[in-house]
Amino acid sequence: MAARRATEIRERLWVANPARFEPDLAPSLLNLANCLRITGDHVAAIGVARRAVELYGRLTIANPARFEHDLAKGFSVLAQCHSERGAQDEAAHSIVRALELWRKAVEAAPRRFIGDYLGALQLAAPILRAAGHDAKEIEDELAEWERWVKANASPVPK
Repeated sequence: MAARRATEIRERLWVANPARFEPDLAPSLLNLANCLRITGDHVAAIGVARRAVELYGRLTIANPARFEHDLAKGFSVLAQCHSERGAQDEAAHSIVRALELWRKAVEAAPRRFIGDYLGALQLAAPILRAAGHDAKEIEDELAEWERWVKANASPVPK
């Protein structure tokens, strides 16, 4: 798998120089987690996604403006991994954390992050319901943001 090979290469670079290569290793791990999730290796995907979230967490502490939205992506992927494995409480915890981070990102730059935020909202409702939580507030928020997108969408040039 190409994603595994790329991650192995970035891991070796990271070991040699963590400060320089941590920002490169984190997205590779997240990509690998997604590949593992898609191929059904949920246990491995969860471990890799957790590691990506850990790295993004450190990077976010150092530079929130640059990495906080990546940390949100990491939590979204981790939520998917847990959900697909049937670990709904863990999935709910991860998606709630992702939404907190996406809200901050979309408040700061709505046009840049709205697509990712809408994706997380769409992912959140079924995860929260599966974990026994009420998803009405999330569904209402999703509908509100979808209306905002329609009202603020720029026409696509022909």
